[in-house]
Parts: sequence; structure tokens; C-alpha cells
Amino acid sequence: MKLESSRKVAAVAAALTILGGAATAHAAGKDDGWYEATAYVIEGETASGTEAKEGIVAADPDVLPLGSRIRLHDAGPYAGEYVVKDKGRKLQGRELDVFVESERQAKEFGERRVRVEVLEYGEGREDARQEPVAEPEKRAPAVR
Repeated sequence: MKLESSRKVAAVAAALTILGGAATAHAAGKDDGWYEATAYVIEGETASGTEAKEGIVAADPDVLPLGSRIRLHDAGPYAGEYVVKDKGRKLQGRELDVFVESERQAKEFGERRVRVEVLEYGEGREDARQEPVAEPEKRAPAVR
């Protein structure tokens, strides 16, 4: 049976991600698209075991596993590259929480629809711990 070229590309681009001991296949670009986003300010350790800081987002690990590298579009001054290093307790499906440094920034961010481009899928907690956060010039300037 001959696969259509787009299915061939997706099959070749499939990445295997280990989530809690269960294997899940992620095709490159499968989770690209629109997400509902909010912002959060929390000091301390993320689910990946690293300190919360700019350049980090929280996501549903069933959609974007810890360690995934994404690019936010249509996010105003918060557009740019981020690493999924946290998972919110209430995040389900296509929802994101963007780490910001102040309550004022979180209120200003509000709730908005953003477009997500998946650059690379993570492989879980250890992968996320080692994945460096994008340099500030790859993100939009912080709103202070």
C-alpha cells in the first residue's frame, strides 16, 4: 500500500517520547496550532526540577512533554522560544502557562490565544532538566 507523501513525511518525522514509562509517538508538527495561554508567577522548582524563570512554559505533558522546545507566535511581547519545564495541575490539552517575573506582567498577559510551533519534542523530566532555556534575544523583550 502506497502512502501519500504527506503521510510519509509524518511517518519519517515521528519521534518517540517516553511519558511515565509509556511510549507515545509524536509526529513533527502534530501539536502545532492554537493554544489558550495564561501567565504565572511562582518562585521555586518546576516539575522538571529546575528553578522557575523567564523562557519556561507549563503545558499538559500528554500534549507537550517536559523538555519540548516551542515557539510562541501572536503573543505580543511574549512571542519567542520557550522550553516546557513545568506542568500545571489544571492544564489540559492545548493550554499553556507562560512564566513571567511579576504579578503585573501576569495580569497584563491575561488570557489569550497564541499560536504554537513545536520545534522539538522533549522526552520527560530528565530531558527538561538538561534543556537550556532560549537566550533572551530569541524571545521578545520582557515587559517590565
